[in-house]
Amino acid sequence: MQYSLYSSGTILPVDGRYVEMKNIDLPRTKDITLVQTDLRVSTLFNRLTQAQRGRINIDDKLEVVEQTIRLFGDFGHFMELQYIANNFMNGTNLDFLEDTTNYILTGNRRFPIHTWLSLVTEYPPFIMGSASRQRFWTMHDKLPVLNKVKGTSPQRRSSLPSGNEYISMWCGHENGIIDMLYTLWILFGKSFSEPNY
Repeated sequence: MQYSLYSSGTILPVDGRYVEMKNIDLPRTKDITLVQTDLRVSTLFNRLTQAQRGRINIDDKLEVVEQTIRLFGDFGHFMELQYIANNFMNGTNLDFLEDTTNYILTGNRRFPIHTWLSLVTEYPPFIMGSASRQRFWTMHDKLPVLNKVKGTSPQRRSSLPSGNEYISMWCGHENGIIDMLYTLWILFGKSFSEPNY
């Protein structure tokens, strides 16, 4: 399977299809293509933050949602991929994913979205062995809002939003669409430095 690697360390399947994590091998370097920025996200972010000055009409909101669905797909599968199979996702970038999950579920962030702009590292290091199923379950333990069935690995179930249900949860919070736009920018659009890979 081929993957795109973004400057935030996020990886996505090139064809947009996620496979069940129990059947996936860790991406090999030759299977990864560096994508510094998603042009649709960059264009959308620049247009909405500069020209609109925070005033977003319904068509703009729908475009933000459309890009979110295109890039995240099923949120549960997206998160599994980042935690279980992505050795580039670590440090504050992983903290940002946890905080984003918490925001989607509760409407609260540990830090304001604008603060995360300076905290998320561009081109984080590849840390061999950092991605694991245990790391995925540790995230669940750190976020009490995620109810889960405890037990051995096969018996544990994630309660991350599945399908597209995360979209309505995210948009349902005050300034949720703005948070969604900035999250897209941080994960897929922001790239101010040259890659060091």
